[in-house]
Amino acid sequence: MRRFLLAISVTVLCSAESGLTIENRRTEPGRGTVIDVVNHYSASATAYVIKFDIVKQGIVFPIKTQWVESIPGASTSGALAPGKSRTFSTGVGQWPPPDRVRVACVIFADGATEGESPCLQRLVGERAREFSDLPEARTQLVQVLAGALPVDKVVADAKAVNEKRKKTAEDNAAAAQKAVARLFKAWRENVPPDSDEAKFLAAQDWNLNSYLAGDIANSMSRVYQTVIVNLDKTGSDPTLAIKGVLNIFDRMQANAPANPPKLP
Repeated sequence: MRRFLLAISVTVLCSAESGLTIENRRTEPGRGTVIDVVNHYSASATAYVIKFDIVKQGIVFPIKTQWVESIPGASTSGALAPGKSRTFSTGVGQWPPPDRVRVACVIFADGATEGESPCLQRLVGERAREFSDLPEARTQLVQVLAGALPVDKVVADAKAVNEKRKKTAEDNAAAAQKAVARLFKAWRENVPPDSDEAKFLAAQDWNLNSYLAGDIANSMSRVYQTVIVNLDKTGSDPTLAIKGVLNIFDRMQANAPANPPKLP
């Protein structure tokens, strides 16, 4: 992904030009706090993060973090087109309603970005990784078509890359869970089971676990996952499947923004 990024300036939206806004907050039975995310920018939002926060003694704690990521040319299921909206909710759980809901960060199809630096670091890093994986994966598939490389080796290499990345993410998640457990240990020991504080801590556990599960899932390359899903156990002649994957890769490269997203 890093090799694919170009050193071209990128648009960074200022707050007055905010592309995504939170609108029409309400409470609905069975759904909890519900909001609409509306895209007021001129390009589609292809990756964005919505946070439902509780603010306690000046400290911000998200009770739900919603990650939406799509790779242009490969997946458009999560993209939010200009003028369109999408609904999100907290769900109903053992936690108080959020004090605020916010767009933590967003990447647009033209390369523009806005939001908080740590959030953008993750989105930009994941996007960069995907495009960095493209050249090598594509070269391997072309070699298979030319008879210079067995398809089983390409699939095995793809699985090895993703398993290694997944293991690293799992190790990082375990370390994060231990750090949070230490942080809240004294608090937990002095909180009555049915109190608001107990509900708040339960919400923290739920959000952390879902956040880390997302980290683990997103650690694996969509490029290599596309190879695995389409080419594993294809039979004696994988030619048609390989051409299909190459078409996906070509669309990804063709849809890459002229100004790749970077941190502001």
